[in-house]
Amino acid sequence: MPQTVTSYWKDIINDEDRITWTNALANLTLLSMRKNIQVSNDTFENKKIAYQDKDNVRSRFNLTLDIIQYDKWDTKELETRENILVVKINEKLDLFN
Repeated sequence: MPQTVTSYWKDIINDEDRITWTNALANLTLLSMRKNIQVSNDTFENKKIAYQDKDNVRSRFNLTLDIIQYDKWDTKELETRENILVVKINEKLDLFN
């Protein structure tokens, strides 16, 4: 979900949820500058295509490639992804052992 809202994204998520999720962990991913420019405010479907391979440049980040598994990008998927990322972070940091 981009910071700049287009009509596509307005149809996906309401303003209140968009404000909550735009800069949330679940909505953030790692991209090269080139990839970020390619996808900017595009639709989720086009972003997925770009993450896989666009201009023969595939994202090098597994964290970004994980997004490809989602069929859509709305609050349900954001909540799911946030839970997955929190588990991964906790496993790496090992704070509770």
